[in-house]
Amino acid sequence: MNNYRNDHKELTPIKYSATAIKVLHFERPSHHRCFRFHWHDRIELIRVHEGGLYINHGTQLSYLKSGELLYVPPHVPHRGYT
Repeated sequence: MNNYRNDHKELTPIKYSATAIKVLHFERPSHHRCFRFHWHDRIELIRVHEGGLYINHGTQLSYLKSGELLYVPPHVPHRGYT
């Protein structure tokens, strides 16, 4: 298991249907938090459609540009900001 606090675990129920994709839209100024630090038991793929997004994941910081994809393994805390 991981050594991260359980209160950071995302508990949002996932409703699988024809697709298991969650789309988030952000039109915010620089350095605005898009989603707080959290982790979950499943993988997450983060893709930027337009603009850019900083992602802290584990001990790394990545900047994703339009069209780029980031794989976040299970149990890895991550957050995103513009």
